[in-house]
Amino acid sequence: APINEISLRSNYSYTQNIETIGGFTEYFDNNSVSKDFLMKNYYAYDDGAAELALAVNSDSQFQSMLAVKYTANVTDTLNGIQILIPNMAVDVSAQEFRLFIHQNSLESPPIYTSQILKPIHTNNASSGMTLYALTDSDNKPISLIINPGDFFVAYQQITATSRDYAIPIGYDRNNPNAVSQIFYNTGAGWQNFGSASAGVNGALMIRPQFGPALPMPIGTKETLI
Repeated sequence: APINEISLRSNYSYTQNIETIGGFTEYFDNNSVSKDFLMKNYYAYDDGAAELALAVNSDSQFQSMLAVKYTANVTDTLNGIQILIPNMAVDVSAQEFRLFIHQNSLESPPIYTSQILKPIHTNNASSGMTLYALTDSDNKPISLIINPGDFFVAYQQITATSRDYAIPIGYDRNNPNAVSQIFYNTGAGWQNFGSASAGVNGALMIRPQFGPALPMPIGTKETLI
């Protein structure tokens, strides 16, 4: 079975067991510290919770796009994209979008284009990720080879709609440096989002997930599309 999570524990210790403080001898039995590092099967700049949401307007003239840049150190296989689509005041479940994967540059043709997708909300409005499996033209799950280097996960709402019905994507304010990895295209070419964020910096909650092709869903904690 695929490994979805590995836990690594680092232990730190020191040899000082007795210390004199203010003339009193203190004995320290708790002279060690441990920390767990979780290695997941996806890349992420976010911490799992959204404080805000981003959305792009799409009209009959141009269907705007957002993208997140990641870097692969080794060859790997991509099998899905996790997205946090928070519940907002307006119902956007009838809207449609596509996902694209670009290798090396957003100016290069995508190496993957998804089928038409629709927003799916999980029960947790601020931290529930929806998993969209990569599929072929017959809608069967596939895995996609990602070579070492930069790659981009791009998102495009394809239904023309007013601003109120733009599909929101979770935005984590706790990693402001991640804004440098977000790009947008509203018709004038790809631009870094940092120049347009007005100081509202953070991480767009779109995560590439790695592993063999996903099985067809039966019942999981995440929503598989």
